[in-house]
Amino acid sequence: MNINDLLIEFDEMGYCPTTLCENPNEQAIKWKNNLIIEIEKLNLKIAKLEDMIEQDKLVEKGEGRFQRLKRTHPKQYEYCMNGGEYNEQGIWQPNEKGLGMKHCIDVINSIYGKDFIKY
Repeated sequence: MNINDLLIEFDEMGYCPTTLCENPNEQAIKWKNNLIIEIEKLNLKIAKLEDMIEQDKLVEKGEGRFQRLKRTHPKQYEYCMNGGEYNEQGIWQPNEKGLGMKHCIDVINSIYGKDFIKY
């Protein structure tokens, strides 16, 4: 639904202020422009909130999950971090020494910053 359709529906329901003024066409244009401005403001606020939410999801604050794993379950941490190798197709994969997460995290940190994922 576009803004003109919305204005027509509002006017037909009696919500549009154009039905109460002396110059309804001029008032409709002003009302439409104000409505568009407010919608744009709300869209900007929504976009900023979405960006903040995404940033909070991605950046670990304080002790990271791998740091916590190292502290609470050292053997599982060693298995997760060590090992790994490239196969014949050049794809990183776990091996008998471990999952090789350290290599994966190092690659991610080289792209997004040194402490993007802490371990």
